[in-house]
Amino acid sequence: MIEIIKQNTGCLVLIVYKNTSAFYANLACNDIITSINGTQILTLKEFLNYKKLSKIGDKWDVTVIRDGNEKHLKLIYGL
Repeated sequence: MIEIIKQNTGCLVLIVYKNTSAFYANLACNDIITSINGTQILTLKEFLNYKKLSKIGDKWDVTVIRDGNEKHLKLIYGL
C-alpha cells in the first residue's frame, strides 16, 4: 500500500508497506510518481483515478523521480 500526498509535479510516496506490490517493485519513500504506463500523473486525483480504473494483476510501468533522477519500475497492481 502507498500513502501519497498531492504535489504539483506528481505524487510523493510517503510510505511503502512491506510485502506489497510497491515494496517488491522497489518503490521507495520520497519517490515522486510522474507517470504510470505512459499516463502522466501530476495530482493525487489523477493517481487515484488511474488506480480506480486498474484491475488486480494489471502491469504498471511506473516512472518516478528519485534523488533527482528518473527511474522506471515494474509493478503488478494489487499483488
